[in-house]
Amino acid sequence: MRTAQLLLLALLSTAASAQTFEQLGFLRLNDTTPRSTRAVALGGASDPLGDVDMAANPATLASVKRPLFLVEGVRSSIGAVYEDPVAQRWVWLGGTSLSHAAVALPFRGGAIGGYYASEPRLRGLDPGATSFGTTTYFPAPCIVSCFYSLGNATALDRRERRYGVTVAGERGAFAFGAGVEVQRVEESAELVRFTLSTPLAPPALTSRAERLFRGVDGRAVVPNVGVRWRVSPRLAVAAAYNGAGSFTRTTRACNVAEARAEWLTCTSSVMPIGSSVERLPNAIRAGAAFAVSDRLRLAAEAVRRNYSKLANDAYTLLGGYGDRLPYYDVTELHAGVEYKLASLPVALRAGWWHDPAHYNAVGLTPFGQTVRHTTFGAGIGSGATRLDLAYDYASLAMQRRAVVGLTFGL
Repeated sequence: MRTAQLLLLALLSTAASAQTFEQLGFLRLNDTTPRSTRAVALGGASDPLGDVDMAANPATLASVKRPLFLVEGVRSSIGAVYEDPVAQRWVWLGGTSLSHAAVALPFRGGAIGGYYASEPRLRGLDPGATSFGTTTYFPAPCIVSCFYSLGNATALDRRERRYGVTVAGERGAFAFGAGVEVQRVEESAELVRFTLSTPLAPPALTSRAERLFRGVDGRAVVPNVGVRWRVSPRLAVAAAYNGAGSFTRTTRACNVAEARAEWLTCTSSVMPIGSSVERLPNAIRAGAAFAVSDRLRLAAEAVRRNYSKLANDAYTLLGGYGDRLPYYDVTELHAGVEYKLASLPVALRAGWWHDPAHYNAVGLTPFGQTVRHTTFGAGIGSGATRLDLAYDYASLAMQRRAVVGLTFGL
């Protein structure tokens, strides 16, 4: 009976046997590119006619004509699928945090700016290992052949922060921008692996349990570049490239008893068993904005996101050097509209964006689903200050978020 349960678990946990943090946690991470609240309300589309979105497109910084400061907060509803002894359940890991702060200063012919961004910390509900032994860790023997089974990690912790500096200049109808960004990633995941080995003689199968510790703690420096062309006073087009970092990820292991109640107790010391590379997806953007009138503006953008680079991880938790993971590149489509009221200093905004599945496991995992987002928001101005509100309502509940931003010096 125990062997049958382990084999069933191996079938159910195929997606988790690959190596990304998404798969280990059975969740779907948000795009963490720092964005303005206005852009979020416009379906995630940058407005090259006037909005400052210096991380997504550094060229938009050229729109700054006076010192500017902004600060934003976010409420994220990221969730994960946890495995119960009886059934799977949704667990909400999202939170509230200061998500974005930026400052920009103009100079003759251009502007310079800096920013900080942070995603709400993701923490699993289950604790990590609580005690450790002193004996030497030993891997499960594979005399003839081995099968492995593991569920998703329920002890999770992830933080991602970004710091950047951007410079932009304008010459005639064209603006150019470039920036350097430091991406800081800290994440850990703990899960249990069962090794089923086939011996030379009966009994048929033996099993052994291990607790695995996966961790990343590093920084990467990446470029962001962009260009904007004001075709006319009412029409502008833009394109940008957003770099993404690569980080060293280590896997350690200890021996544990097979009983579920004892999985938090290591009966041995913890030993490194391998390392790999974790990559974030980079992106190429192309968009346009059109002012139908002084009060009505349209924005649209396409984003090509390179998820396939996540598949280049050779080391696997299954103990070998397996196949490339089935991640692939996708093109997101974003569109938004803004209408400024005639009698009040209020702008109403709405948008939509299409986030295709980027993993070949449709319907099985959160990252194997196509998500459609409807966005709403408003901007309320008073002199040189503007309060912006945005809400992203996603078809996948674990992708929804609310953002509030305050901008000074427009």
